[in-house]
Amino acid sequence: MNFLKILKRYSLIVLIITLIVISFLLFIYSSNQQSYTEDSNTTTTCVVEDSISLKKCINNLSAYNLIYINSLITCNDSIECNFVIEGKTNLSIEGSNQGGFLRKDIFDYEVFNISNSLDININNLVFEDDTNSSCDPLNDNLCKPFILINNSPRTLINKSTFIGSKRSSIIISSTLKFADFSITNSTFTDSNAHSILNYNTLDKGFANISNNEFINNASNAIALSLPSITSRKSRIVDNTFIHNHHTAIYFNCGINSNQACGGGQLYIQKGTMNMQVSGNNFSDGYLDINNSANPDIGIFGIEIDNTNVSNLLIEENVFVNNDTAIGTNCEPFTGNNSSNILIRDNSFNNNKLNDTYFCPPNLPVNLDIQNNISE
Repeated sequence: MNFLKILKRYSLIVLIITLIVISFLLFIYSSNQQSYTEDSNTTTTCVVEDSISLKKCINNLSAYNLIYINSLITCNDSIECNFVIEGKTNLSIEGSNQGGFLRKDIFDYEVFNISNSLDININNLVFEDDTNSSCDPLNDNLCKPFILINNSPRTLINKSTFIGSKRSSIIISSTLKFADFSITNSTFTDSNAHSILNYNTLDKGFANISNNEFINNASNAIALSLPSITSRKSRIVDNTFIHNHHTAIYFNCGINSNQACGGGQLYIQKGTMNMQVSGNNFSDGYLDINNSANPDIGIFGIEIDNTNVSNLLIEENVFVNNDTAIGTNCEPFTGNNSSNILIRDNSFNNNKLNDTYFCPPNLPVNLDIQNNISE
């Protein structure tokens, strides 16, 4: 009898302890579920296999912060593949190793049109145009870039590949008082015009273009006009430029503004202020058919506009086998002389015409060339 009483008493204690443990475990599980729900609200993923599923994601952007593209999507026209991102904050579009887009036959649409948005990231995607079709790269209506970015600060493009764009791969424009963008760890090849083309009417801005490869693009790999804030220099660093601007696609140069234009693999356009260009490699800058209006200059590694460029640092770059390594163009002078340009600690090797050439009579004010090595 005493044994039964003791057993009942201990059974009751065990039951109470078991209930306490179960309650505690349920509390922990509930907390984890709540935490998971909160996290999923900030990182909700939409998985994409084709253009139809991507359109569903884009049409319901408020529900997602990550779009994951699993396959190479074939795009036949703008109905299938013109994806507009408007007024979105904090969105990542990422791909698997095969994730991306192939445009075929018609090129009168952007794959992504990003407008009035903030913190948009494009990562690990492939953008390619079919080589069997063509369009005029200077026709704004028939030839569009892969990506158009308009009034969308803090856009990042990273670890992506751009192949054979019928026009420019990326065009960036802004009418905001301040905007910035970063393009990093990506590859741009065989564009019919530019890799990166930037238009703006900004008061202030910032660009970080670093660790990219630009190879065999028909015109300037980068044509950039960007006034940066004084405390934060725009950066074009640690990139590789090989045989860009091998074709003259513009014919508005020379005395009568009707001759083929030369230019630079990197073109720093008027209005650019406070920029650092360092650690880059520029090679094989020359026209395949030398019909330039300025054959004594040819193709630059870095072309600097002769007006309204200021506070430019060019250092520790390597220039090999270009017509001219660094200099200003000889186009009609409109505005103030470029100024405060420091060129130092660069390496020049086998540049055919000039290491540096600054077209008279509009020479930069406070031009300082020092400690460069010519081989």
